[in-house]
Amino acid sequence: MPHPLGSTEAPDWAHRGRVFIEEDQPPLVKEENFQLLLQVLMEENCSRVEGSTAWMEPFLQRVSGYQNHHLIWSSGCVLQSVVVFDTAAALSWMRGAESLLQEAGLAQALGEGLTVQGVHVKNITVGGLQANVCDWLVECRAGFDCIPIGRNFTCRSACHAHFCHNHGICVHHRGQQPSCRCPVGDDF
Repeated sequence: MPHPLGSTEAPDWAHRGRVFIEEDQPPLVKEENFQLLLQVLMEENCSRVEGSTAWMEPFLQRVSGYQNHHLIWSSGCVLQSVVVFDTAAALSWMRGAESLLQEAGLAQALGEGLTVQGVHVKNITVGGLQANVCDWLVECRAGFDCIPIGRNFTCRSACHAHFCHNHGICVHHRGQQPSCRCPVGDDF
């Protein structure tokens, strides 16, 4: 039923059908496993633990998705170890380089003066973790955007990200791409 211009009565759009936006979808894992580099700096008198990273195992086993680690390089009091994780299981804690240290309890242990065989661990750094997990390890179907939510990731319809301009109404049906509709006229 048309309304005259200037009418204050709200139009009744109920007869025009419902607007639909597809629900969030789980992301697709692009890489089954990924590797991070841990670099450990020990205090200067470190000959007793040189070349050994076995002490890290109990810490790393606390982390979801942990598979294994191995020493790749050591020189003096610096050790480098590659740590392998299952992507799907690790997504729950991946929020940045420090998230691995937090999840493993290594950040707290360092703060409390972590020692290995009587040698003080000065610092542990994480390398290889990309800033944008959505671009690095997971992907979404076309028409969806990957976003972090709490301790996980989801694929949300592009309709939620201002897909339509000029007050267009976004519709995203299952199995189709998002589309925009004009909010006036019979086409809606």
